[in-house]
Amino acid sequence: MTSIATAAEVSEEVAREVLVEADVSLTPPLPAHRSLVAHRLYVSGVKSGTENGTDGPFERDIPLGRVSWIMAWGGPVSRVAR
Repeated sequence: MTSIATAAEVSEEVAREVLVEADVSLTPPLPAHRSLVAHRLYVSGVKSGTENGTDGPFERDIPLGRVSWIMAWGGPVSRVAR
């Protein structure tokens, strides 16, 4: 409301009254679309407590492609791969 009043060079109260009289309601803007794309997954550590003798240090550097994301998403391949 402050920016509207400033641009119109009137008080906020006057700006609000004019908008109410004109039946204009202000809604907050939608949040900006944000996304994150990961191209690689790197993990390292020490496994312990396994039953099959694979305890010990491990290190993996996994490039992630389209198939990895389809599997993580769990959706049908035909819908995502288009």
